[in-house]
This record gives sequence, structure tokens and C-alpha cells, in this order.
Amino acid sequence: MTALGVLLTLLAATPAVAETGTVGDLELLGPAAAAGWPGAFDGFAYTLVCNVDDGGSMTVRARPSSNATVVTRLRRFTTVEVDTGQIQGSWVRVVSADESYTADGMRQPFRSLGVEGWAYVDFLCAFEER
Repeated sequence: MTALGVLLTLLAATPAVAETGTVGDLELLGPAAAAGWPGAFDGFAYTLVCNVDDGGSMTVRARPSSNATVVTRLRRFTTVEVDTGQIQGSWVRVVSADESYTADGMRQPFRSLGVEGWAYVDFLCAFEER
């Protein structure tokens, strides 16, 4: 195997590291899936879009595949409700999303986005409101 092949293999095997720390009104607790979907009730959990650049977004897709049709893109700190009973590989079923926080992590008036689809778990963080 070439040096490039070894490097790519190592990068692919590296676990996701999600955002942690305090941002505005939010306490980011790291990867929601790795933490066992904290706060999940009856198979559903509230998470936040994270691990995207400022101004970036997470793609919600029609099926659990990076090649599936794009349903929408959700910005950083969008609240995403997921069905933890519907996980396929590294994808989880999104049942709703809303904008309750600004890009700075500050509370704002609730706005439902009416989104359903699939999200890649590495872009979802566990959180608590401070």
C-alpha cells in the first residue's frame, strides 16, 4: 500500500469529533450518536447541526446515502429531531427541524422548517440550553 493509501485509510477510520463547549445560550456536548442520543424519549432525540463552518450547512437527503437527492440544507445550530430507531449505517432519520437558535447560539423565536429525510450522524451534536 502506498503512503497515500495508508493516510486515507487512517483518515477514514478516525472517529468523528463533534463540537464541544459553550456558544451563546448553548452547551455543546459532542457527538449525539456516540453519546447514545442523550435526552432521547420514546426513540426520538433532539440534536443540533454542528461540525460545519460558520455559514455552512448540513445536507438532509431523501435516502440514507451521500448520492441521494438533497431535500434541504440546515445551517449550524438548527435543532433537528431524529428517530433513533431508524438508523442505517451512519445515517439517522430526520423527522423535524426548527430554527430556535441563531448562528451565534443565542435563543430566537421558534420557526418550524417542516423537514423530513436523512442526516449523516457526524453533523449532529448533543446539547443543553444554558
